Amino acid sequence: MSEYDRYVFFCQFSMYDTVRKYKNVKGAPVKIDSKLNLESFYKHVKSVFDEDRAFKHFSNDKKELRVQDIAEMGDSYSFLINYTEADGSHHASRDIAEGERKSMQYEPTEGPEHSAHVIIYKAIEGGTHLMLIEKMSGFPITKAIVFFNAMLRSAVALAKRQAQNVKGMVNPFVHNHPISERDSKGKVKKVVYRPHVSIDAVINPSFFDAMSKGSISDIELISDEPASAGMDFPDNFKSWVVKIDKEPATDNLRDYIPRVLTQGRDFKMHRLKVRFTDEHNVSKTQNFELDGLSDTSSDLFGDNCILIKRLVLSSRPYASYESLDENIIEAMKGLVENEKT
Repeated sequence: MSEYDRYVFFCQFSMYDTVRKYKNVKGAPVKIDSKLNLESFYKHVKSVFDEDRAFKHFSNDKKELRVQDIAEMGDSYSFLINYTEADGSHHASRDIAEGERKSMQYEPTEGPEHSAHVIIYKAIEGGTHLMLIEKMSGFPITKAIVFFNAMLRSAVALAKRQAQNVKGMVNPFVHNHPISERDSKGKVKKVVYRPHVSIDAVINPSFFDAMSKGSISDIELISDEPASAGMDFPDNFKSWVVKIDKEPATDNLRDYIPRVLTQGRDFKMHRLKVRFTDEHNVSKTQNFELDGLSDTSSDLFGDNCILIKRLVLSSRPYASYESLDENIIEAMKGLVENEKT
């Protein structure tokens, strides 16, 4: 029997809120514990889906990500994310045995479509939910964050319209100001809490095992585009390196490294570099791409130490689906059970 491979990325999903004009001393928005839980996140995304607004266009409307299907499935919520490219080449297929060839030409707004199944478990551990993302071209971790945040912005806009047009409906995103700022009449201001998602790749436990047997020499965050961090660098400054305190990593390595990765993304850094000495006193360097699920040619199975599992299917999968495929969902959940044993 033939076997067909897919790959699944293990991630951590969480949320936070921001409030317009509520910033810290450095001028960055203050991240507030989210008013949403996973159930309400799902309901808001579904409300946008039901309104046929669960999509986002990129590249001058030549690329589209959309929620094709969405469902609550027992211990988790599942999403089918479809990606369409209308700016690529025409396609062709060929029958190896018969030698027959078929070509497919696209209209200007048409192109190949791919699907990714996404599962978010309801159980929460350490403030995050386990999230599984089926590998798909055009859907790296940064694009997943952008996409789901776009869905939440649409949900905020939809809730505002409904509150304005439906008598008695309360906007679920409006709450008292986080530090109780008051208006000119002395009343606590009502402000919109804008929700955001945070998605971080799970690091392969084998990496922590190797580091725990040795010692950390150096931790650095690196940007290949210094100006993207909001600082005015000369053009001939090609990178920006930030030294990270290594002492906290000694006591709680598994929590500290993911937290530094998240901080690096917040400041638009590109890589995390960890230098350490292993149990045999051999010096090693480990690089983490902060967009750890990107579609680049980097070695995702070794160099980035991201927890990726091979999904084996007994029947040939489709490139894209119209609805959630229960066999793929079941197989993805089986990977979690295997990881526990």
